[in-house]
Amino acid sequence: MTRRNSTIINLEKLKEIKELRKVWPHEALNFTPWLAEEDNLTLLAEPWQQKPSAKHSVT
Repeated sequence: MTRRNSTIINLEKLKEIKELRKVWPHEALNFTPWLAEEDNLTLLAEPWQQKPSAKHSVT
């Protein structure tokens, strides 16, 4: 969730945002607090937490 002027903005799973300033007008006041929330850190970390799987056996 993003707080902007006391408004909570719900973002979906990772997707491209072309106009970041509409979501986070000020990095320190809007983006940094959003990033510091545990749920958002977990959401951003998900793609890197997947363990690779071997499709073919290695000999």
